[in-house]
Amino acid sequence: LGDRHSDFEESTLRGWPAGEDVVGANTELAARLRQFHDLPEDTLGYQYVEFYRRNGIELPGEDANQPAVFVSHDMCHVIAGYEPTGQEEIALGAMQLALDDTDAHWLSFLGNLSVHEAGFLGVGELVPKDATLTRAGATDMLGRAFLRGSECTGDFTTADHLALAATPLEQVREQFGVPPLSVTPL
Repeated sequence: LGDRHSDFEESTLRGWPAGEDVVGANTELAARLRQFHDLPEDTLGYQYVEFYRRNGIELPGEDANQPAVFVSHDMCHVIAGYEPTGQEEIALGAMQLALDDTDAHWLSFLGNLSVHEAGFLGVGELVPKDATLTRAGATDMLGRAFLRGSECTGDFTTADHLALAATPLEQVREQFGVPPLSVTPL
């Protein structure tokens, strides 16, 4: 990615603190994110921390395998309503690509396919898988994700998620026209 890694970062964390925005532990960042759990339960920030707690994942900054670049990616998981399973990672990538046909969204989608479908890319504790799309319901989920992304009225992937942390999650979804998971027909 070279100097293009900023396409995947949370906009307000680019270069914060200098040199620590992509790799390595950052206890200041982790502490900042942990504070979102003090917000009301219906907010994006609270639900973001719950996403990590529910899935047994360390917050970005807590260790080198969870750098700041995951803040934006996982905020998108929460907004879209997808969990960090192979099928739902691929679905999130598809939804983002349907939101906006950018190089960054193509790289995200292809990266998700590389890890969760082709099984040839793994990083840290992320173990590559293959044939995820052969699982029951996976292709329907993929199709719905493309449809959901095309129905959005704005690209929530480029939003200032940290500024939206205190906003009710449903209001964030309404702001970007994110269709509910269960209502989107094929």
